[in-house]
Amino acid sequence: MKLINATGMAAGYTLGREPSGAERLVVAVKGTFTLPQRGEEPKLAEEQVPLTDADKFTGVPGLSAVAAESDWAPRKPRCDILLNGSAYAPGGKPAQRVQVGIKLGAWQKLFTVVGDRNWRGGPVTRAGKVLIRGSYLSSRSSGVHRIKGASVDIN
Repeated sequence: MKLINATGMAAGYTLGREPSGAERLVVAVKGTFTLPQRGEEPKLAEEQVPLTDADKFTGVPGLSAVAAESDWAPRKPRCDILLNGSAYAPGGKPAQRVQVGIKLGAWQKLFTVVGDRNWRGGPVTRAGKVLIRGSYLSSRSSGVHRIKGASVDIN
């Protein structure tokens, strides 16, 4: 079998078996796009991120965040969006938290990025909350957030 890919995106296929013994063909298409300016449409990036054969982690597997999941799922009813970027405090002035987000059409997801936090075994409030001390955020670039169930990498 030959897969003819005219999309300009990374694509491939693999064969597998259902628990019933029936054969299954899995086709994966993965597109990497540039971030558009407000009001513009995203464009296919010149360099496409290749398909991921196995999960990749930011550190030790099982003890760190997933940086990229395998693209070879038997069923994937929705698209994955992989947000991997940096947050900067507005105006370059340190802030305790900065809200960032992504919007695709009518769908959007917002995140709050904070500076490093730590708890040193201090008191617990009457409401059962732990008091955490933290640093201010100037810039931050760590972690990857899997947003929704192919992949769009944002660099």
